[in-house]
Amino acid sequence: GTDTLNITKAVTLDGYDLSGYSVYIYANNVTVKNCTNIKFIFITPNLSGVKVTGNTITGPCSVGIAIFSDNVEVSNNTVTGTTDFGIYSEGKKGCTISGNTISGNSGLHSMIIKNCSNMTISGNTIKDSAFNALEIEGDTGSVISKNKLINSATKGYVAPNHGEGLVVSANCKDTQVIENTIDVVNCGKEDYGNGLIVAQSTNITVKNNTVTNAGNHGMQASFGAKNVVFENNTITKSANDGISISRGSEANCVNNKIHDNVGNGIVYDGGAGANTGTVNGNEIYSNTEFGVYLSGGTFTVADNKIGNNGYEGIRAVNTTSGTISGNTIYDNASTVGMQFFTGTTFKVSNNHVYKSSIDNAGYGILVNSGANVEVTGNRVCNYGTCAIFASETSTFKASGNQATLSGANNFKGNAYIKANDLFQNTLMYEILAGDTFVGQTYFAGYKS
Repeated sequence: GTDTLNITKAVTLDGYDLSGYSVYIYANNVTVKNCTNIKFIFITPNLSGVKVTGNTITGPCSVGIAIFSDNVEVSNNTVTGTTDFGIYSEGKKGCTISGNTISGNSGLHSMIIKNCSNMTISGNTIKDSAFNALEIEGDTGSVISKNKLINSATKGYVAPNHGEGLVVSANCKDTQVIENTIDVVNCGKEDYGNGLIVAQSTNITVKNNTVTNAGNHGMQASFGAKNVVFENNTITKSANDGISISRGSEANCVNNKIHDNVGNGIVYDGGAGANTGTVNGNEIYSNTEFGVYLSGGTFTVADNKIGNNGYEGIRAVNTTSGTISGNTIYDNASTVGMQFFTGTTFKVSNNHVYKSSIDNAGYGILVNSGANVEVTGNRVCNYGTCAIFASETSTFKASGNQATLSGANNFKGNAYIKANDLFQNTLMYEILAGDTFVGQTYFAGYKS
């Protein structure tokens, strides 16, 4: 039917079959629980004490549950048959939306929380969304936690619409995104399809989440996002990069585990505006392209384990600067462990760069023409052409480095440098002649 149930006084409605009814709540202290076959529930403005829990909303309708009052509890409901939004709230504060299941929404957002504050969005399961599973817009101080977003963007890209798992956008601030699980986003990498994106927002914490099988990046900060922290997340099997920072954003990547992604492990893409950030304590391995790719910005890269990636462990290009220290860079498929290009300015210290077996064509640290790099206290092992190589047209200093080859004394040279400084390094074999080198120590043993 098309009947309407208007609730105009305080009441508890428990366990009714409301087949075909649209429920409008106009009164304070109303509880609707354990009711079945509701078409939709609309919570009108300026109410208090409203609870909607354990119901089944089956549509067909535009919005399954619409929330227009503060401090509402919406929990453990099942919502199907919606054509725009499974759950919608705008301009509200202090609501708890938890334990709900939304499936098969055919509109743009299975759940959207817009211009709200101090909301708790927790423990919901959102699956088989046509486009976005969960979108948070213009939020202040809400906590988005322990939600499961499964099989989003089932329609792929239908111009101009695309789908992503979790979106934090439109000037959100102080929002926390914690312990969510995002699995399968069907849009491809040319059509957005991120597992999670933070855009045009500030002071966003993204922590302890798991993202698998994203159609584009696992996680992204873009469009001028500021002070974003990606921490202790696990990101795997993305069709593009594990974490991407782009378009003039500021984001730190801390203690994440990023592996088996088709693109880079972590990329700061400076093509559309300089980015800044810290990459610290991450495990980045078995990604198809670079472990860490830095372009156009200022960065600190420290104490990461970067190995078995398809290209270099770290590559820096364009107008990029910063420090790279304390990293373990191992067994990456490229013949180069770490590489710097024109316009980059870095201090590189106390890294361990190695391959488990000798790569006769290998360069451990490669500094190209036009780069400005100081290399101090690094251990470089089993790169058979040059452990540390600097172009004669680079600006370069090296001191206190150790270069070794395992079980061999056929090292061709630690470095070839023109008009630069190389001093107090520990080298496996004598350097190519041509400049004055001071205080080198040569030895025949191997220390990995």
